[in-house]
Amino acid sequence: MSFSKVNNAEELDEVYQAYLQDRVQQRQFYYSSSKIKRKKTYELQKRKFIDNLCAKERQYVSSNKKGRSIMFVSDRGLDVGSRIQGHLRYGGTWKAQKHSLYTFVCVTNEHNSLKTCPFCFHKISHPIKILNKDGRKIIKTVNGTSVCSNPNCISVKAKSSHRGRDSLSALIIGLSELASLLFGCTFPVFSPYNASHSNTGFTTIATSFLNRNKDRSTIDDGNTLL
Repeated sequence: MSFSKVNNAEELDEVYQAYLQDRVQQRQFYYSSSKIKRKKTYELQKRKFIDNLCAKERQYVSSNKKGRSIMFVSDRGLDVGSRIQGHLRYGGTWKAQKHSLYTFVCVTNEHNSLKTCPFCFHKISHPIKILNKDGRKIIKTVNGTSVCSNPNCISVKAKSSHRGRDSLSALIIGLSELASLLFGCTFPVFSPYNASHSNTGFTTIATSFLNRNKDRSTIDDGNTLL
């Protein structure tokens, strides 16, 4: 019997005494020496596994480069929010915090990273396929692939318009945060505060960055100004 089904004081006392008797057995089970030892072993193995996983990721990123690398982490991969269309959102800050002990970590806004082509900045979509199920044709969307339908896009002209959703999103996240580090603002299409003045500001800063060497004096081998 539970407390919600109690009708009088005698039943309440009876249920309470039953809980007191079961409490000792439950504590002996959950706080036994074997249970504590097993939990401690699990925590140590988990910590070691996480350290090895993060170390392999850093080695893969900086295998052919010297110096410390910069890691761009999406803010939506850090368990921001509780659900995605009814599904649980898994994640957390543990990986970013672990990487920050050894390298630079930048948290990036993931705005429009799954909806924009990084080559032409047009909207992308998911391809569809037709399946036969129970004698009926069903149209299903391939959510793991993104396709650009802009005929002027260089990826379409190179016949590589279909790309993996995760790899494409990683490319856009890195491109967006790299622009933020260089210019102080990202591409307007990736900015959550898309306005006309921000578009003009980004264009001005990007143009001055690309033309930064044109106004400088050149020096020849004899160290003579030309």
